[in-house]
This record gives sequence, structure tokens and C-alpha cells, in this order.
Amino acid sequence: MKHNTIGILVSAIFMVAGFVSAHAQSGQPSVDRSATLLVDTDDTCQLFLDDEDKGEVTPDKALKFTVGLGEHILKCKIKSAPDLAWRKVINVKDASQVAEVVALKSLHLQYDQMARAKSDPAAVNRQLEETEAQVRLRQKAATEMPQMMFDLVKGNWQGVSQGTAGIARISESYQYHFAGLEDGHIVAYLTLGGTMKYKETFTPVPPDRLQGETTLCVASTDKQFMKPGSKKDAAGWADCWGKHNRPPEPYAKDAIIQINGSTLTYSDPTGSFTLTR
Repeated sequence: MKHNTIGILVSAIFMVAGFVSAHAQSGQPSVDRSATLLVDTDDTCQLFLDDEDKGEVTPDKALKFTVGLGEHILKCKIKSAPDLAWRKVINVKDASQVAEVVALKSLHLQYDQMARAKSDPAAVNRQLEETEAQVRLRQKAATEMPQMMFDLVKGNWQGVSQGTAGIARISESYQYHFAGLEDGHIVAYLTLGGTMKYKETFTPVPPDRLQGETTLCVASTDKQFMKPGSKKDAAGWADCWGKHNRPPEPYAKDAIIQINGSTLTYSDPTGSFTLTR
């Protein structure tokens, strides 16, 4: 009887230890195993990622994807020249943003000038060197671009939007504060009419454009928008509700900010206005 009691106790101890171990493993936070891939190109082409058609990529509009860690195959084809294709294997090692430049112009140059190489090889070599130099500049810009473009816009910008309400003409003040970088995106806070404050993120698009992605109401000084029970911070801002008295949620925003030296031109489907420092 004594041996049976000891055996039962030992079994119970192993069962409890196994339960605690499984519970501890299940409670471990999940590790983000994905990264952001930004693809830029110097010529229009049809982009494929791991043989999946991702649509057309152009020099004035980079494409962005979420990819898993590890190796991926990028391929770009030109519809008018199906025998020309750019291919590269990229290795995504961590969760940071990865930028890749599709260099098609150099392939075009080599393809188109093979026939002229015999008659003027020196001219062909010069053009090849110029194209390769442009590719190197674009590759450098793709990796350094977010910080470079943030340096152009960081700080406060003000503007006034003109519009109509019925037959009356109205104006509304805007203030953008470009605050910093998050995962390769430029973060800005928009103060609208002095009462509403929004957080927005922009994707840098070289050489002088920001493409808006999302906007989220984060604070208000107007009592009708303030979240019940919320406390104002040191600057007098408090959390605000979204539409229908619900917490606000991020939503897609088709906005473009064009950088023009000392001015910014903001435009979206509802209109446009100019911002100055």
C-alpha cells in the first residue's frame, strides 16, 4: 500500500510539472516573423514576388509588401519586351524594412545597343557607365531615403484650406507637425481647426513626395468630441471618439504631399492646399 501511495504522488507531481511547463510556453509572446519590402524601379514593369503577380510598378510609385523572413525571388518583366526580365534573390534577415531597386534601364541599354557596339563601342561604354551610376544613386536613395526626406519636412507647417458649405465660403486652418520615423514611415500629427488632432503616417516616395497611408484621431480640445472620462495631458489634449461615439480606428487615406522647397502642397480626393513653415 505504501509503494502505491508513493507512485500516485510521483505521477501527480509529473502531471503538475507538465501543465505548468505547457502553460509557460503558451504564455510566451509571439515573435514577429515578417518584414516590409519596398520595391522601387527605374522603368515600368510587371512585378512578380515568388512567382505571384503583384501588378505594375512604375518609377513614380514604389510598391510595398509584407513578406516572411528568408529568401524571396523578385522578377520584373516588360510587356513590350517579354524576353527581357530582371531577376534577383533577396534574403530578408529581420523584421526591419528592406528596400530593393529594380534596375531595368541598364538591361534595356545593353539589349538595344548590342547592334551599335561594333560601330561605336566607346559611346556604348560611356552610356553604360552613366546608367550604372544612376542605378547606384537610386539604390543609395532607397536605403537612406526615409531619413533624408524626413530631414526635409521635420517640424511644424501651417496652411489654410478653402471650401464651401452650402452657399457660404469657409476656411479651415491646418497644422502639420512631422515628428519622426517609425519602420521607415514618416509620422506626422495634424491639428485641424485647432480642436482635432490626428496621427498620420506617410511613405517617402523619391525624390520629393510623401504618400499618406492612414489617419487616426488621437486627441481633441472640443468637449463634444472628447472621450468620456479621459484626462487632458500637459498640452490640454484628451483622447477623442470617432464617428457615432465609438473609439476611432485607422482608415485608408489617399493623400499626397509634394515637397517644393519651403512649401508643401497637400492634396487628396476632397481638395488641396499649401503649407508653409
